[in-house]
Amino acid sequence: MRARFSVFHSFVAVALALCAHGCGGAPRPDPQPAPPPSDPVIVTGNGELVSATFGPKGGRLNLAGDGPSVGIPVDAARQGGISITMRKEAPFTPASGTRLGDSFRVTLMLDPPSGGSFSVLSAPVVALPPGCTETNIELGVERPGAAAPVDGHGSSSLVWEYVPASFAASHATSRVPRIWPYRLQFLCGRVR
Repeated sequence: MRARFSVFHSFVAVALALCAHGCGGAPRPDPQPAPPPSDPVIVTGNGELVSATFGPKGGRLNLAGDGPSVGIPVDAARQGGISITMRKEAPFTPASGTRLGDSFRVTLMLDPPSGGSFSVLSAPVVALPPGCTETNIELGVERPGAAAPVDGHGSSSLVWEYVPASFAASHATSRVPRIWPYRLQFLCGRVR
């Protein structure tokens, strides 16, 4: 009886091994990512969120059909492509001045190619608010502060720096040398 039990178990073990090896078939290779776009990409979101993959020819992310937007410059080194998301953010209330449109942010840090910059365009401004002129418009850029935390742990505090902007055809435009993964906010009339 003991011999039959062993032969039976041996038969079951071989059958299970063959089934496990043959039933699943050959393992499938992981799918390869799609190549980055070869043309400039222009994508428009729903006012809350927009995402796209950019290749060497760059393009533009529009949070909504009427802005704001961030231009992604041409970069020959971007052969593998880069996925970028932009979203609406909690509003920034400056100590002085007036916000123009909503706060928004790109969700990763971006550096342009050598000598380049990013163009940032506001949502349309029908009329400049009181105290605002075409010469006192800025782009507020939230970024990490220079000082490290006192205890050496955690992250540094965030600070705002202000980049000059121009105004034409109902839009404010600014050029920035780096995009931080924090808020961007057009404003005007800030007391300096």
